[in-house]
Amino acid sequence: MKTSRQSKRTKAVLLLALGAIIGVSLTAAPAGANIGSTVSHLWNQHIKPLADARYVNVGETASDSDRLDGKDSSEFAPAAMEPWNEVSSFAFSRWANLGGSFDTVAYYKDPYGVVHLKGTAKAIVPIGSCTVVFYLPSGYAPSGGLHLYSVPKNGAYGGATRVVTVDSASQVAACGGFGVDETLSLDGISFRAG
Repeated sequence: MKTSRQSKRTKAVLLLALGAIIGVSLTAAPAGANIGSTVSHLWNQHIKPLADARYVNVGETASDSDRLDGKDSSEFAPAAMEPWNEVSSFAFSRWANLGGSFDTVAYYKDPYGVVHLKGTAKAIVPIGSCTVVFYLPSGYAPSGGLHLYSVPKNGAYGGATRVVTVDSASQVAACGGFGVDETLSLDGISFRAG
């Protein structure tokens, strides 16, 4: 087994030998000779093939540069993104989409198992405490109760923070009291599905 000192010595000897070959080629070249082609010949005919044989596996070419361990690069990309699933049925007829220029309430699960919520809902009846806004389908709920926070855009309660809970029973609920037409933003809420 070579020691570090032997390895360094071997590299130094090889570099000196390469320098000597190039030096002899340059001094042996007649005046006016194309020295660039001599160096190019040395590289292409003697040095490069040795480097290629050592560092390139048999069969590897630039045409398979998009492969890793025999797999196409597209195999490492996540699955296609699912589109936003708009909520069309709100629980207990207490909520609705705000409408206008605001996003509709929707959800999707990304390829990594993270569920994302968006949109603005409005209370269509007075809500004094916690109430379910909508239900997520099977496979979208977290494994345990999860509390998230959201800020309504307007209303009699001002800009106070409301709590949005998403639980293992697939319920997306809002807590904190809402008057008629007060809004709840779900934008940016995300969690890992359980």
